Amino acid sequence: MLASNMAMTSIKNPDGVNQQQPLRILLVEDDVVDYKTTARLLKQAYAQSFELTWSEDAERAIELLTSDIFDICLIDYRLGKTNGIDLINKMQKEGHADIAVILLTGLDNIEIDKKATIAGATDYLVKNGLKSELLERSIRYSLRQKETERKVTYLAFHDSLTGLANRSLFGNYLERVIGASARHLEYAAVLFIDLDNFKSVNDSLGHSVGDNLLIEIAHRLEDHVRQEDILARFGGDEFVLLLTRLNSDMSIAGEQVTTIAEKISATISQPILVAGHEIKISASTGATLFSEKSTDSESLLRQADIAMYRAKSDGKDTIRFFESEMEESATTNYWIEQDLGNAIALGQLELYFQPIVDNKTKRIQGAETLIRWNHPERGLISPIDFIPKAEESDLICAIGLFVVEQACQYLKAKPELDYLSINIGKRHFENNLFADDIKNILNKSGVRPHQLVIELTENMFLKNTLSSCEKMKSLKSTGLRFALDDFGTGYSSLSVLKDLPFDILKIDRAFTKTIGEGSSSEAIILAIIAMSNALGLSVIAEGLEQSKQVNFMVKHGCYGSQGYYFSRPVPQEEFNQMLKKQ
Repeated sequence: MLASNMAMTSIKNPDGVNQQQPLRILLVEDDVVDYKTTARLLKQAYAQSFELTWSEDAERAIELLTSDIFDICLIDYRLGKTNGIDLINKMQKEGHADIAVILLTGLDNIEIDKKATIAGATDYLVKNGLKSELLERSIRYSLRQKETERKVTYLAFHDSLTGLANRSLFGNYLERVIGASARHLEYAAVLFIDLDNFKSVNDSLGHSVGDNLLIEIAHRLEDHVRQEDILARFGGDEFVLLLTRLNSDMSIAGEQVTTIAEKISATISQPILVAGHEIKISASTGATLFSEKSTDSESLLRQADIAMYRAKSDGKDTIRFFESEMEESATTNYWIEQDLGNAIALGQLELYFQPIVDNKTKRIQGAETLIRWNHPERGLISPIDFIPKAEESDLICAIGLFVVEQACQYLKAKPELDYLSINIGKRHFENNLFADDIKNILNKSGVRPHQLVIELTENMFLKNTLSSCEKMKSLKSTGLRFALDDFGTGYSSLSVLKDLPFDILKIDRAFTKTIGEGSSSEAIILAIIAMSNALGLSVIAEGLEQSKQVNFMVKHGCYGSQGYYFSRPVPQEEFNQMLKKQ
């Protein structure tokens, strides 16, 4: 694995030279007299606390730099056929840029000084009249300068919290591995490892606990990563792993990746004690395999990231390999995120209406309002495609309020309509301003509040039942009504009815679709109707598509009906025509 004290090839520990060891000096000088003079000055400056190695030419100097370790190089400007600046340039190219270099010359020439600095020398000294004090000060300055450079380089290529490689360093190594995998006909893989629900740790326990958790996760990952692999942190709770030297067979390489990813998930999921808190957390992992040199690093990182988000959407705490169809889905999600924010202001969102029929009178008593997006380039977009993305941010609140405002405007123009029902998202309902915003819209519109029905689903109340009840009662005091949507499909149906002030219960289509097929659904429906009557709730059956379903509901006293048997959701003008005809 990439050691934490490396920033690029041959970069030393950023703490600098160990002063307890003799100073290791390489002197590159082709003149014996000048060599002896410099050696004498060094002895005056450092007594016995230095080790001097002498090279008479540039080629031998490169060999020594490759085989031995030096703290500093003193290089003469004139070296036979070459010169010191050329040697410094060669050192930079061949991976010796971390060594401090002082250029020695018999000429006091500003142009040589500039060229030496550009090439990478840390100082420039004129040999004529050189004193040991000046040489010692120059060496001390050069070592400190190089130490500072090492620290800056280290920080530039490492994550400051965990000490792992950062995105920049990881990208450098990934580019090398892409070429190596193609040459050796081996597979390699990029894994994006993202902690699940890490934000809740920060929000509930504080960022200090969150940081310490990330440090511990980094240590655990380091303990389970092979020596030849590279681990990085890209920021937040996202770790990235480069697996190298996998099998040349794609299926076997995939199995190797799966095995490693499962071990990583297992070690992350072990309880972690941080500041007295036992924390249990999981991770979602996205992986992409590669062996082609034509692949570029940014594409691989994007593919692993896309696969990681698929793992998240598939339930978290799992691994998913990148497939091409994921990229198409990610592209769609991207333009939805980009364009949806402006859809309201640009007038692209439109209400559709699905009639709710009273089977006693055979008249439309109300309608459920649904939203559609008329995209100027992509046409009519179903809420299935954009509402889940809106739910990930407060954009769902803006969309919800837009629907309420439009519904109130419509009710004002259609006083003969008993009511319109509106679906409200969980994130919007939990917003602290939800009740006040709805009240303000009702007051401004002048609509009778009982004409507005807000539909909520059971999964919104698994937590904070008390605050939900208070919010509902506050709105019900105005006359507004609430409907429990998709009844019977959640985990707490009966407790929701007992604890929360609903007015209407909507029987989910999961039950109504099997009416007349000899299933247990009919018995469940009868029990729901009886319970609703006992609790004083109105009942609406959803998903009715056949006459036998409608007749069954009417026979057993459920007259509120909704479904394709009566009408699909339709635009406003078409709904207006339906109201005119009755």
